[in-house]
Amino acid sequence: MVYSAIGSEEYSIIVIVCLIISAFILYLITGRIADRFGRKPVFLIYTILYPVSVILQYTWAFHVPNFAERFIIVIIVKSISMASRGGIWTLATLISFELVPTEVRGLGNGLQTFVMFAFGTFRILIVAPLFPVVGIQFVAIVSCLFMFPIIPLLIRFIPETKKLDLKNISL
Repeated sequence: MVYSAIGSEEYSIIVIVCLIISAFILYLITGRIADRFGRKPVFLIYTILYPVSVILQYTWAFHVPNFAERFIIVIIVKSISMASRGGIWTLATLISFELVPTEVRGLGNGLQTFVMFAFGTFRILIVAPLFPVVGIQFVAIVSCLFMFPIIPLLIRFIPETKKLDLKNISL
């Protein structure tokens, strides 16, 4: 996907290294950001940023004619995408640890992980057959659109846990 985004195999490794660095940095600061602003707002921002960044990458960045500009744009947009996806995973794990009672926390976290993997697998099974027909750009955009139904569920069912006594909260 990186090669198709920038059109240069030699520079693809630079983009991948930037992605790894940006994801690592955001993994380290996601918890702190969520502590400061709340889990729910940060989760919402990541859930919106991920599909928006993927859509921008495959609709806008692909069509930037200047290689240097396209290269920088792809690094930025893919870094946002990667970091957002990792932030979603980190916050989902954090929220499940906070909301699930201690005596069943292992089961709760296992279920959270199962649901996220099942959702990802389901998404891949739906869009993978489209790949040979419509190409990677379309498949990536359709695949990330599966994030949007999560937003109303997140707003409705996930309580904000910032500055609350977690003994009084349950799902």
